[in-house]
Amino acid sequence: MNKPLLPTNGMSTFDLLGDIPREERILIQVFLRNSTKLTKKQLTQLVAELPEKKRLSPSELNATLKELIKKGWVRKRWRNYIFQQQKHQGKKT
Repeated sequence: MNKPLLPTNGMSTFDLLGDIPREERILIQVFLRNSTKLTKKQLTQLVAELPEKKRLSPSELNATLKELIKKGWVRKRWRNYIFQQQKHQGKKT
């Protein structure tokens, strides 16, 4: 006899992103949970406050920021790092 599926809270935003590296996933979560515009100092502080398993070293943080900038997901403007979010335009009729 098959067991019934347990109810879930549905899909998370990260389910839609597919397989992204652990460091990128952690940093994107930091942006989404706090602000889409953060300074390097703020990012460093927020990452340091994460549970030990999720913390990024300074070199991991720098490398991940560079990779997200390269992918176009984060933009650097002056001293701020800005998470790029695009709104869905919807279906045109």
